[in-house]
Amino acid sequence: MYSCKNPPERKFHRTFDKNGVSMCLQWTVEDVGDWIELALKLPQYKECFTSNYINGKRLIKMEASNLPKIGITHFDHIKFITSRIRELLEIDYPNSGRSICLPPKDTMEHFYERKSHSGKESSRLTFEEHVEYLDKFNQHGVPMNNQLAR
Repeated sequence: MYSCKNPPERKFHRTFDKNGVSMCLQWTVEDVGDWIELALKLPQYKECFTSNYINGKRLIKMEASNLPKIGITHFDHIKFITSRIRELLEIDYPNSGRSICLPPKDTMEHFYERKSHSGKESSRLTFEEHVEYLDKFNQHGVPMNNQLAR
């Protein structure tokens, strides 16, 4: 159980590193389950998240269309959970009517998208490397290391 030094509300307080990256990316499956149960006060869904191995990185991809797949079908709860995830990550509501000719997503949102994938490359990716990747992409249209050799 939680000690007085680390009550649930403190453990799940929105915190960010020096680059503004949410520390929830480091949450374990158990941390996410506890967040659902203790911070969101929805203990009935803790098992939905833990049995589907939703950790902090996978939490990024949890949106309204994914929640019914893991057993959450109450519409108001779906709206509540997705809004709290966006709040936790400090990202905007998705805009399905967004034109592809608009500027790309903001840097942090794009970083979260890349970090949400599994694998060594995603796990090791730092925010600084991501910004460097975007700089190369903006300069050349394609990152240098992905250009075809001539």
